[in-house]
Amino acid sequence: MLTVFIVLTACSVLSDVRSNTYENYEAVVAAGEIERGWVPEFLPQSSANIYVKYKVDANVSILAFNFAADDLEMLTQACTPTEEVPEPPLNAKWWSDDLLTSHGTFFRCEDDGYLVVDGLQGYYWFGYELP
Repeated sequence: MLTVFIVLTACSVLSDVRSNTYENYEAVVAAGEIERGWVPEFLPQSSANIYVKYKVDANVSILAFNFAADDLEMLTQACTPTEEVPEPPLNAKWWSDDLLTSHGTFFRCEDDGYLVVDGLQGYYWFGYELP
């Protein structure tokens, strides 16, 4: 009986973390990720190779995406340059290990999220988990 309880508890803890991959912006919209708030509204329509991971009960999310050079200005309009950003709340195999030490440009966004732009690659996250 105790074993069943432990297995069920472990499954419920793990089930609140979701990870999805989308080919393009249209697929993200169709999946409802922007509408549900896991992906920011300012994601460029040229975005492709979009990776999203979020933890439902903690309200935290990370995503990585490519975008067209023409969308760089639009992408950063919702954000203000900053020199300090907090650690992302989650990690993933597709997330850059050296993100906070990269040569990218760091931003704090209007929605209290953070954005790093490194070439035509964007990394975005919001939220933090309490210890």
